[in-house]
Amino acid sequence: MAYSSGFSPHPRISYANAAPTSAESHAEYLDIALAESIDASQLAARLNAALPAGFRIEQVIQADKPSLAELLQASEWTIDLGGVPDTRLKEALSRLMAAERVEVSRRTKKGTRVFDVRAAVLAARVEHGLIWVRLRHATPLVRPDDLVTALRTLDPGLGDDHPGLFARLGQGPLTADGTIGDPLQASTDATSTGQASTDATSTGRASTEATSTGRASTDATSTGRASTEATSTGRASTGATSTGRASTGATSTGRAST
Repeated sequence: MAYSSGFSPHPRISYANAAPTSAESHAEYLDIALAESIDASQLAARLNAALPAGFRIEQVIQADKPSLAELLQASEWTIDLGGVPDTRLKEALSRLMAAERVEVSRRTKKGTRVFDVRAAVLAARVEHGLIWVRLRHATPLVRPDDLVTALRTLDPGLGDDHPGLFARLGQGPLTADGTIGDPLQASTDATSTGQASTDATSTGRASTEATSTGRASTDATSTGRASTEATSTGRASTGATSTGRASTGATSTGRAST
């Protein structure tokens, strides 16, 4: 793994839109920088051999651009409020979708922030006691617990004091029809044009499975890319150096999460 330069070097790992604590997730991504070039399949195998039980690398690719922040434009979630009847969930959701604005507040490091939840909701429905929702990523990021707060503003006592169980089903770029695309495929398409980079990136997906106690286990996924002169396949050639190191091997950066 590549490390940053300076007096306190740290692993070059960059997380993008990680799931909230205790949430289940099947679509987590992060960038991991490597100190030398390595085949994507070998990287996945080595990481899986070292990861603890519950973590699993699903895919590794080589890539340069676009960044994860550009690719992760929306998420799809399910929300479980503990056996609330579908009819009541649908009524609350209908009120939310019919509203122009539904503001909620959340305490952050910079103090309490008030923001609109409705603008982030691209689509929503109720299925078998669960709320399914597609949320646009914006600033501040609207999380599934914010949606629950908004619903309880419109329907006080919804789900009583159940904290909500959240599962992220996917995240990625928004397509022309409003659905969510595969960010790794978007990365592959971008690099297949033969762009070169000395500090290549690699992308990854991770999935986590939370239990009803709020603890999460993880099925990590991660992906990797490294190149200085990318070919049409996106594979790396040698000659790159990692930041703060003298090396003749290519560097790579990977994406993964828990």
